[in-house]
Amino acid sequence: MPASRLRGLTRRMVYHVLMAGILVGMVLSVSLPFTLKTVGSGQTGVLWRRFDRGTVLDRTLPEGMHFVFPWDRLYIYSLRLDEYRQTFDTISSDGLNMAVEIAVRYRIDPRYVALLHKHVGPGYLKILMEPAVGSQARELISLYTPEELYKSARGFIQNQITERLNRDNLVEIQEIGAAVNLLLIEDVLLRSIVMPESVKVAIERKAEQNQVMLEYEYRLQREERERERRRIEADGLRAYQDAMPNGILASYLVLRGIEATQELARSANSKIVFFGSDQSSLPFVLNSLLGQQYLPADHPGRRSAAPAAAPADPLAATLSSVPPAAAEASAAPVAPPVPPPTNHLDALRQLFPNIAPPRPNGAAP
Repeated sequence: MPASRLRGLTRRMVYHVLMAGILVGMVLSVSLPFTLKTVGSGQTGVLWRRFDRGTVLDRTLPEGMHFVFPWDRLYIYSLRLDEYRQTFDTISSDGLNMAVEIAVRYRIDPRYVALLHKHVGPGYLKILMEPAVGSQARELISLYTPEELYKSARGFIQNQITERLNRDNLVEIQEIGAAVNLLLIEDVLLRSIVMPESVKVAIERKAEQNQVMLEYEYRLQREERERERRRIEADGLRAYQDAMPNGILASYLVLRGIEATQELARSANSKIVFFGSDQSSLPFVLNSLLGQQYLPADHPGRRSAAPAAAPADPLAATLSSVPPAAAEASAAPVAPPVPPPTNHLDALRQLFPNIAPPRPNGAAP
């Protein structure tokens, strides 16, 4: 073969190969989006073959990229946990209309994805979930009053709907000769219960009054405990007085006065302390008439002794009149009885003679 003819044949061959490659590249670039399918994370693919018995039931396509002929179809299903939410109109046991919003968390059983696609299809929520959840919710809610739904029945209804859906929501499958549950129900939640405003207000008012009643019961228990405490305290004081033949000693009262003065000194609040005018210069609590009886007879701070017929307590003699019967029964000469004070100022003048008499209005000091 001449060299010129061979070169011409070679050029024509290269040209045809180049054109064929360009044509194949164009065909691939156009057909690749229709032939290369991607299954995402948490998903699975169900393959439907046009020329080979339709849906492939024995296997599904896992995550990743897969080659699918352009005349076949690949359907993607999510295997992740998902939520279905719907509002249903229900009736309570007393005939009250209520709108109940229910949320169902579910997932597709990965063993039956191909069967789900063949017998139900991508609209499985509308076909399987909505009628079953609505029916179970209406049946269970009709057994309770709105007040019971607010208090204790909500959790029980949620558990019952979940159990019934997993037990009764079955689909008869011919390929396996049995009824199976294509959807796995994780749990059911009653998100909200909407009822007439008047009924809602009445339930809330009843709950509020119940809390008020419990508060009163607590108050009664507290007062009962307080009465018991006071009774025990009174029994203790009575036993203490019975143990002392002469009653409470004046020295004990002086000790309590000292304790009261110490508490007054330790107090962080503002205070005014009155001191006596005699040489003892004790605070008013300690400089009482009970404490003066322990001073020597010639002590300047000790007051003169009261008459023999007067009571032992000068304060009682000042603030109360002497009974006539006691004056007549006494044979010894006694001083005339002190007239009863007409007001607090007269009582203070009798107890403290050094108090200056009141000045008339307008008089100079």
